Amino acid sequence: MTSVMRLAAAAAAVLVVGAGCGEPADQGASDTLRIDALAALSGPSAAVGQAMSQGMKAAVAVINDGGGVFGKPVELNLIDYGSGPTQAVAKAQELVSQGTPQAAIPGTPGSDIAAAMPVFAKAGVFVSHHDTNPDLTDVAKYPLSFTNAYPVDNATASLAERLAGEGYRSIAYLTADDTSSRSNARSAQAAFEEAGMSTEVGYVPTTAVDGTPQLQQLLASEPDALVLRAYGAQAPPIIKARQKLNPDLPTYGTQDLTASNLDDLAPASAYAGMTFQSISLAVEGSPATQTPAFTTFYEALKAETGGELPFTIFTYLVGYNDVMLAAAAAEKAGNTDPKEMAAAVESITAEDMPNYVGPVSFSPDQHYPEYDSEWWTYISYGPKVDGLIQPQS
Repeated sequence: MTSVMRLAAAAAAVLVVGAGCGEPADQGASDTLRIDALAALSGPSAAVGQAMSQGMKAAVAVINDGGGVFGKPVELNLIDYGSGPTQAVAKAQELVSQGTPQAAIPGTPGSDIAAAMPVFAKAGVFVSHHDTNPDLTDVAKYPLSFTNAYPVDNATASLAERLAGEGYRSIAYLTADDTSSRSNARSAQAAFEEAGMSTEVGYVPTTAVDGTPQLQQLLASEPDALVLRAYGAQAPPIIKARQKLNPDLPTYGTQDLTASNLDDLAPASAYAGMTFQSISLAVEGSPATQTPAFTTFYEALKAETGGELPFTIFTYLVGYNDVMLAAAAAEKAGNTDPKEMAAAVESITAEDMPNYVGPVSFSPDQHYPEYDSEWWTYISYGPKVDGLIQPQS
């Protein structure tokens, strides 16, 4: 049996629940591990939610192909909450009302995750997620929660270093107006200020179809450079604003924008002249894509998706790592007690979860992986093949 065939067979153990949830498992029992994942499978964030869910299912296939957890197949319970913070909270409350989940993934975009997190925290649930909001990595507030994405401060520090190195002194920063975007903007302002740059921020309402008024206001301050930050469904009005005004300014897209399904959101001409920040895991040929862990992930993802990957690879990867971390926590703890799972992650090593992709730097004081300068690159917009950006000269 080929590796792709084994992965496909292992993936058959995934339990998908479209709108609700079944009976929760006993969290203290060392039996089948079930991960309850809130996913935006419909509504405005559906494209992102479906992509992340494919990454989750690829992880289940890899884990079960390797023997599962406690010697039994892992189950993934995908719960469609539509899209939006209110809907995420409602589904989280419904889930915990039926008993404490063994492990939970609390949503798709950051604003939804931020809304659902307090529900799971109050219920004492072990949470594995992918939001970069520093408020959600506060160990005192969320001792049972871990993120698998880069901390926003890592991304903004790298971008600040790049912009300052180009000699820019004033930055216009256009982003969406929601909880996650505002957190990112605060981090960017702090990093830019520390690097000697001033920043003006414009917020585009999430209901807007065009961010031109906000961009016009920013350009009135005559900045040296423009930074665009948005993700998925938030991106079109911000991209449209740049297209319409076409400012004669060096323009940068943050990692969040780069990770979006850019090819589907606008024609290539919309990105002409832009520089995109990208995590190196999404760039063809980078050392980060040459590891055995990445190869295992990539093969499993292509088996799950049939090679149809409209987003860059990191969107799928965060869902994959959400599942990988939860499974490794239970396996190392030897049970699904949430406190013991959290303690297991705080001392976990790369050897404990060889198929986790990215840095393993969790500790009692740090519930996130540290993506330092070696993980970031800056590229022009170019073709994306099988989820990987092709480097452009």
